Amino acid sequence: MNEAIVHFRRAVEIDADQVEAQANLGDALLQKGELDEAVAQYYKALQIKPTYAEVHYNLGNALLREGQADEAIAHYEKALQIKPDYADVHNNLGIVLFQKGEVDQAIAHYQRALEINPRDVQARANLAWTLATSPQTSMMKAIAVKLAQQANELTGGADPTVLHILAAAFAQSGQFSEAVETAERSLQLATAQSKTSLVEALRTEIGLYQKGFPYRNEK
Repeated sequence: MNEAIVHFRRAVEIDADQVEAQANLGDALLQKGELDEAVAQYYKALQIKPTYAEVHYNLGNALLREGQADEAIAHYEKALQIKPDYADVHNNLGIVLFQKGEVDQAIAHYQRALEINPRDVQARANLAWTLATSPQTSMMKAIAVKLAQQANELTGGADPTVLHILAAAFAQSGQFSEAVETAERSLQLATAQSKTSLVEALRTEIGLYQKGFPYRNEK
């Protein structure tokens, strides 16, 4: 990664108006976690090419990691104005909107991502989580389970995050024994992969499921 950053820096020094080099440098810095500098490079790239949808998307990602949710939303929305069928943007915008408590809008963006790319595991899992942790009708609860099961199949039943979502969907639909069993499988995988925050969440949620309560998103 350091070598790539050096390479892209040289390219930018040679030609400061080379938008691809600016964007690539921003991407490399983002991957390395150097968020402030990544943001600066993305803004430079957009000065050269304001209609660069991918840069708006990645700038949104960087801003979100810096805790600037509203600014991230603005750039996601700009990316979609330029490229309406950008599935990754719809998915990430859904994530931010869900975090802000704008559940209906989040659902709409997840659904649009799946219309564009029906095999989008992340959008499918995120939509299932949203439905599974928000008050829903019986039909929507069943859809949450179906979506989570599909995501689990697409990941070969080996993704602890997807299993976590499937467990929540089972619990939301009142299938608590299945929820406990699935959450415990997720816990085993998450523990083996040292996913500490997921392990802590699962321990709390398993306790709820054992008592016959679903997990609810607090927002």
